[in-house]
Amino acid sequence: MFILDWISGREISRIAGKLASLRVKGCLLQPLISLFTNIYKVNMEEACIPEEGFSTFNDFFTRKIREKDRFIDQSPHNIISPADGKIIDTGQVRNFTLFSVKGMQTTVEELLGSKEDAKLFENGDFIAVYLSPGDYHRFHTPFDCEIFKAKAIPGKLYPVNSIGIKYVRKLFSVNERLVTYMRSQNGICAYVKVGAANVGSITVEYDRDLVTNRENGIIDRIYSPPVFLKKGDLLGKFNIGSTIILLFEEGKIQSIINKDDKVKVGKVIALWK
Repeated sequence: MFILDWISGREISRIAGKLASLRVKGCLLQPLISLFTNIYKVNMEEACIPEEGFSTFNDFFTRKIREKDRFIDQSPHNIISPADGKIIDTGQVRNFTLFSVKGMQTTVEELLGSKEDAKLFENGDFIAVYLSPGDYHRFHTPFDCEIFKAKAIPGKLYPVNSIGIKYVRKLFSVNERLVTYMRSQNGICAYVKVGAANVGSITVEYDRDLVTNRENGIIDRIYSPPVFLKKGDLLGKFNIGSTIILLFEEGKIQSIINKDDKVKVGKVIALWK
């Protein structure tokens, strides 16, 4: 636990973020990218690589992919995966608690940092997606929506892999989070981005000033008028990866994926009822 506590500090992640953002000569950067690509089996065939190559490791990590490599299902009845990754759990919120795996369990209030907001999702449903280091690290909107508020919640930055899940109690409510509240014609969703070890920051496209891993305490935002985004639009980036948890109100969705399923942006993961 000492090592986990040490790497969970935000200063360590800030340093990692700064190093990843340093401009390095191609002759030095490319071997690092090649090593990372080989270790984590990164699919570079779908990556959009600038003519001059990547300027920083973070540019590589938050790389765009070719639009033709992701089909965005446009049916208004379907909810798509917000990211590439693996489903680590999905199910119903029971007694305001998420996750079936012992040690992962956390209450909705703890996750959202708000008792009032937690009431919206009593007996609702959740879907959690883990982004491994080799995955595409931009995340997208799962349906047409209006963003009406957001909250950045400071915290630790433990790894969200199997080691973190095993040794860190209530991992997903201990780590830093950025919550986006979305409204569609079918209901409200809390779109929770969870930080992790070495995540320099989480950024969102709808509010460039709302950035995690800063010494600002809890940040609340209300958007009036709300920000409209279409299904599949870019919502933001993990500057080195983590987890997304989608929370839905009671009786609004039917999940059609299972724990441990692999998903990509655009894949249908649930249906509106």
